[in-house]
Amino acid sequence: MLRKIIFIVLLLVFFTSGVLLAKDITTSHGITLYGDLMYGKDFKHFNYVNPKAPKGGTIVWDMGNFDNINSYIALGTSPGFATFSVFENLMVTNADEPNSAYGLIAETVTYPEDYKWAEFKIRDIARWNDGKPITVEDVIYSYETMRDKASPTYKSLVADIEKVEKTGKDTVKFIFLKPGDRNNVYKIATRLPVIPKHYWINRDFSQPTIEMNVQSTPYVFYKVDVGNTLIMKRDENYWGKDLPVNAGRNNFDFVRMDVYRDTNVAYEAFMGGNIDIRNEFKPAQWKKGYNNDAVKKSFIKKREDKLNGPVWFFAIGMNGRRPQFKDQKTREALAYAFDWEWTNKNIFHGMYERNTSYFANTELAHRGVPEGKELALLEPYRDKLDPRVFTQEFVPPSTQGTQEGLRNNLRKASKLLKEAGWENIEGKLVRDGKPFMIDFMLQDPSDEPLFAPFVENLKLLGIDARLDIVDSTTFWPRNFSYDWDMISNGLYPHSLSPGAELKQNWGSKTADANASSNSQYIKNSIVDDLIEQVVNAKTRDDKVAACRALDRVLLWNYYSINMYFWNKQLMAYWDRFGIPETQPKWEAYSPSDTWWVDPVKDAAVKKYRGLK
Repeated sequence: MLRKIIFIVLLLVFFTSGVLLAKDITTSHGITLYGDLMYGKDFKHFNYVNPKAPKGGTIVWDMGNFDNINSYIALGTSPGFATFSVFENLMVTNADEPNSAYGLIAETVTYPEDYKWAEFKIRDIARWNDGKPITVEDVIYSYETMRDKASPTYKSLVADIEKVEKTGKDTVKFIFLKPGDRNNVYKIATRLPVIPKHYWINRDFSQPTIEMNVQSTPYVFYKVDVGNTLIMKRDENYWGKDLPVNAGRNNFDFVRMDVYRDTNVAYEAFMGGNIDIRNEFKPAQWKKGYNNDAVKKSFIKKREDKLNGPVWFFAIGMNGRRPQFKDQKTREALAYAFDWEWTNKNIFHGMYERNTSYFANTELAHRGVPEGKELALLEPYRDKLDPRVFTQEFVPPSTQGTQEGLRNNLRKASKLLKEAGWENIEGKLVRDGKPFMIDFMLQDPSDEPLFAPFVENLKLLGIDARLDIVDSTTFWPRNFSYDWDMISNGLYPHSLSPGAELKQNWGSKTADANASSNSQYIKNSIVDDLIEQVVNAKTRDDKVAACRALDRVLLWNYYSINMYFWNKQLMAYWDRFGIPETQPKWEAYSPSDTWWVDPVKDAAVKKYRGLK
């Protein structure tokens, strides 16, 4: 009898512990970094699409030149459109939520409470466009390819994975090096491209290519004409066209991208009706252009949409691999030579806001002076940090928009340069017997008026500075190989819950890798430590505090000369399209994704253009 009782008790313990364990494991149709998912497993479509949108027609964009359609490698110049045209991810993000994704190739994701691993179930209907099924082996091969042959950005994506293993006919498990970071699961779900093993096994993924014959995407490459055009064709047999995440999307039969090496020529092509849609990034053009007959008669329309959440960070980058930029005092001095107020008024027509944070437009941006958890994170490094980290909110040098303000700033710059060891010898700065030289590389001639005054201010300080304007086929190889002194660059927006990807931008280990996002050569052990605090944050408050602390350290080291952040989408388009009534909350409109050809509007535009 006693043995029977003991046996029953053991059974109860076993099954009870099993139930508790099951509660610690989640299986879901999606994943979110915040709270609950917006959509249940039986949702029909995203809110910002028209599920009844008709299919057909063509949309035409402009783009810069390219010589490669594989955007996942460091070599070659690839069009941005190719990134989401070549391969799909396991899950697809919802633009109405800050960080949420729903099943695409993967039907479900399973993960434990500590996020030490994630298991994805591959849909049995998922297919490559040659009819072969997408398999677990494809997913494992994708991980191995990113790890071994991709650009530093995508190598970094998989750097926190310990191993990937097949756990069933249609299930694959990613095991991470450390537990505790939900972002590891999210970024594998939404950023790991799934590539066809049977196609690439006998090809070199690391080399540029203009052929991509096997894809799983809604659009496949139809025509690739380097220097002229790139055309994608909607695959009528696309395996995922009936999934809820694709309802009302991918409505055009063809998406055409025509090459324009000069943005001014591209603008004229748009105004003349050769391009359908144009995202405008030049405030002067937006304010003073777009005023021809087509605009007056409303055949061309303009729209401004405010963007929520992380936004592009635009700055002047300094190449820390060059000896002239090694010390903080020199970098800060150069920031005093940039007249933001004049630039914003005369070049940008007052449209931009000055960038005072690497996490602009989010709660992650530093504010005031550090306190609480943020101060506690910074305190151990007090002796190694600029004292202003603890006593001031970071504000970039300002001229107040006056000539006297600029003169004062140049005097401050001269003082800092002298403290940094630069001597003014007959009007030229010299340190260690070498003159101070800066080659400022640009790829767009229309940017010359923006940066020419800055270069002239540098010359007033005794610096031998010049603008070096090159075309895109020269710019990008030089950019990726760090063959420049200064550059105008934009930092891609982080998520609202950044994690290990920050190592790619600012981590010491990525500084020496070609084509990494750490273009400014940031090698700072304090930055490395604070990134780890961001990655390992246990609560949202911990995450915010760590990001703000990191933000301050980066800013006060003056690795960049801050210009502006961009939280608007300026778009001009020929009014031949149907547009969903609801705009996505967390992402910009993507016409190629959710718009469609409106037959009545299209006929009117064609008649106006003089087409049959």
